[in-house]
Amino acid sequence: MNAHLPMYWDDFEVGMRFSTDVHAVTRDEVAQFAALTLDDNPLHTDPDFARSTRFGEVVAHGLLGTSLAVGLFAQTRLVTGTALALLEVRSRFLIPVLAGDVLRAEVEVTQLKPTKRLTEGVLWRRIDVLNQRDDVVQEVEMVALVRRRPGAA
Repeated sequence: MNAHLPMYWDDFEVGMRFSTDVHAVTRDEVAQFAALTLDDNPLHTDPDFARSTRFGEVVAHGLLGTSLAVGLFAQTRLVTGTALALLEVRSRFLIPVLAGDVLRAEVEVTQLKPTKRLTEGVLWRRIDVLNQRDDVVQEVEMVALVRRRPGAA
């Protein structure tokens, strides 16, 4: 699709799909996320402890994967300057994300709803976060408030 960037709420259609670039998750990022969020569970920070778990190695926080989904979508620049607020995020963590995994996001517009303010609308997106093996590691639903095209209302 040749989108004119940025896209306003009025430019989206239910069923539209977008793909993001990829991002390789590093052990340092997992450690930085643990420090930033104050979640220092040894599953995320201690390789010796992690080896004793069913995963066998340090696992990224589920919310790190969700946060990367937000960032990967932001890098598309589709709503740069038109996104007003993230209203809701729901995530399902299906497969652990490990250091070295290369993630990308497949995004689908699932719902659009105008608001009472004619200058903005609500945009629902389903995001599948996939690893380098094309396994869906997370399913994320994001709801955002997005500007309407000036004069469109």
